[in-house]
Amino acid sequence: MHLGLLERMRRDAERGALVLDGTRYLVIRPETVIAFQRQVESALGAERAGELVAEGGREGGRLSTHRFLAAGFDARGAAEAMAVMGPEIGWGLFEMVLYDPQARCVEMLVHCSPFAEAHGASYHPVCHLLRGVVHGMAEVCFAAGGPLAATELECEAQGALACRFRAAPRIHAPRMDG
Repeated sequence: MHLGLLERMRRDAERGALVLDGTRYLVIRPETVIAFQRQVESALGAERAGELVAEGGREGGRLSTHRFLAAGFDARGAAEAMAVMGPEIGWGLFEMVLYDPQARCVEMLVHCSPFAEAHGASYHPVCHLLRGVVHGMAEVCFAAGGPLAATELECEAQGALACRFRAAPRIHAPRMDG
């Protein structure tokens, strides 16, 4: 599957905007996101900062998944489209390794995370924005059945070969990052 996002994106010169299917996007360096994340960590602590940054990604994940559903994808197709979308917009190489609607669980690998790369070596996971996207996507795909939580189980910034994210019901997704 290829979504052709960049081919469909247009530049609105009058507004100074990039627009895809009526939705505005922007190009931002991952170093900018990490610099912001570090400042929030400094002000609020790593755990609280991670949750706030993840919440931004969560909203983006929900919005994008809703758009795929509105375009006619079923829930699994929307999750797969989200995995295809990741590399098309420069967020790394996504691989959905688990999609279990009965358990309401999804696991996504992201190879070459721009956030881990921009952050550099770390003792804890740093890809909070990606964690949030996976969380938001799972919430929309598994809408019924109670709250979900998302964790970054492995992070390239910690030396892992890929970042591994899991979204599942809260009791099955213990906090491992922060």
